[in-house]
Amino acid sequence: MGVRVVPRMLRIVGAGPMIDPAGRRPGRVPGAADVARRMEAVRKPVLRALLIFGIWTLVGLVTTEIRAASLALRGEEVAWARILLYGLASVWLWALYTPAVLRMAKRWPVLGSGIGLRSVAVHTLFALGLTLLDTVLLSRLITWAVQPETVISLPAHFFSILTLNLFSYAVVACAGSAGALLRELRDREAAAERLEAQLARAQLVALRSQLHPHFFFNTLNAIAELVHRDAEAADLMIARLASFLRRSLEAGDAHEVPLGEELEAMEAYLDVVRLRFGDRVAVSVEVEPDALGALVPPLLLQPLVENAVRHGLEPSPAGGRLEVVGARRGDRLVLEVRDDGVGLPADPEARREGIGLRNTRDRLRRLHGDAATLGVTERPGGGVAAVVMLPYRTGVGGGGEDGGMGVHGLSAAASAARPGSGVGSGARGGLA
Repeated sequence: MGVRVVPRMLRIVGAGPMIDPAGRRPGRVPGAADVARRMEAVRKPVLRALLIFGIWTLVGLVTTEIRAASLALRGEEVAWARILLYGLASVWLWALYTPAVLRMAKRWPVLGSGIGLRSVAVHTLFALGLTLLDTVLLSRLITWAVQPETVISLPAHFFSILTLNLFSYAVVACAGSAGALLRELRDREAAAERLEAQLARAQLVALRSQLHPHFFFNTLNAIAELVHRDAEAADLMIARLASFLRRSLEAGDAHEVPLGEELEAMEAYLDVVRLRFGDRVAVSVEVEPDALGALVPPLLLQPLVENAVRHGLEPSPAGGRLEVVGARRGDRLVLEVRDDGVGLPADPEARREGIGLRNTRDRLRRLHGDAATLGVTERPGGGVAAVVMLPYRTGVGGGGEDGGMGVHGLSAAASAARPGSGVGSGARGGLA
């Protein structure tokens, strides 16, 4: 007894969709996205046709009322059925002509820089052709439905409607060209916003790429100082540096992260501070709970903390206290890094900004424009306070092209971030 093999569907891995031996491809069940696209493709033309039909119907009703009023004023009989039929039929014919006129206006603009003698000539000939067609169709309509006993002279009827038809053609063509110009303007504005947002993202990435080597260089210098006199502390510092590197890689290209994540990343540097200075530096972090979800640029606090340690506490023989404070004030997020160290230098020339503060200021300006400030001032009791104020916003930080900001948000911030707009001011000598 033989075995019969019935060929079914064959599939070759990597060779595309399944086919049967006869070469037929199985039908693909359309998904929700396909159905939505098809419905959208049908909906737009239908809505456009209904809009054209509705506008011309309104015009027909208005002109019919005007014609009826004119007949009544002259004491003539108002035959509403005939007047209404003629009025609506004439405008509905123009509703049929309108798509062709709009296509002509798109191909040969009547407004803007594209207009010329050739364009005027083309539209004039096309308008005369439509008027001739309109003459024939309206004449047939009148003799068939409105006044069957009437004998219409086509040349006389042509010239009687020529002026009105030319005016109607000009209105439709100008409306089509105006709509095309508006669409072109919107497209250009959208393209400009996308380009500006891409530029803003590129600038933020460049600024962040400057900050990472700056932090690594300073941390490696600190490790080099410890490696010969306290190998165990140097080993722990290397481990904390590795933890910071891992967090930076996990953050990806995000331009904003929740403040809670930023504080966790800052702990890597605070551990380095504790290992280096021991009891000489006391560290305090006080952040209100409702501020932890606020979005901030990554590595916002680390340069401020590093600046306070290197230029405020480290030069002080007695060390001092470092405080990081965060709170929400209405629609603003206020972050403050304080120290009670040596304070700002007396010489104004020595109060220059280093990479860390300058980079932080630039990133705030790129993200928020004038809505964010960074100020560095002396404290009345001694030491320095670096205060950051920025808009309070919450959301999912990280990931995505915009890193928590939409294209419009980035482009708007980039527009506001012009030289001289200023994100705060003030610095201490040799700031990080």
